[in-house]
Amino acid sequence: MTKTLLVAHGHKVTLAGLYTTSSGAPLSGQPVRILAAPDNNTDAFSQVAVVTTGANGSRSATLPPGPSRIIRAVTDGTATILPSSGQVTTIVPAKVKLLRVWPRRVLWGGTVHLVGQLIGGYLPPDGALVRLRIGYGSARLTYGIREHVSGNGRFTTTYGFGLGDPSVLQPFWFQIAALPMGNYPYAPSDSRRVTVIVGGHPAPLLLADKSNRPRHNARHRGGRQ
Repeated sequence: MTKTLLVAHGHKVTLAGLYTTSSGAPLSGQPVRILAAPDNNTDAFSQVAVVTTGANGSRSATLPPGPSRIIRAVTDGTATILPSSGQVTTIVPAKVKLLRVWPRRVLWGGTVHLVGQLIGGYLPPDGALVRLRIGYGSARLTYGIREHVSGNGRFTTTYGFGLGDPSVLQPFWFQIAALPMGNYPYAPSDSRRVTVIVGGHPAPLLLADKSNRPRHNARHRGGRQ
């Protein structure tokens, strides 16, 4: 049975265990190699630490922050003890940010622009699949969008509103969600929500011109008096 451990993004991982005989006698002073690989189906293991067991057979290793990983503790054994190993999979949620949303108030029929970012490296070179969520209260709509991910993980997208009731102002929230991908070793997660107020219709140009002329004429007549 594979052991799993949930680790917050950007946090270190501390792993502890015991090295004993089959009867439970501690094995002290024994080297234990720690191997790790990103959990992206590549099996690209590398040695990240070597620790020595204590008097009671205990060992502990702290690894730096990273993605979801498969971590193995391996002993090479002795002349009288067979090699052994143990494994744990760390699950690290992706860190996805909604960096900018504009405008924060838009007319019905208008467009909202969004800039997001996936943080942490190991970004797929052919693009990362993210999900755009638009919600109103507890209801929400979801759109799958594939954006090319640059070196810093940034991506952009837009959302266009249809024509609604011009007399109604409605608050919609936007959120970006990272999706599970076979070659992206982070678990799905969500960004913060950003609210945009939607309401009103753009005035026709002809009506706008007519509303301007009386004000101009009134000022002109006042000047002649």
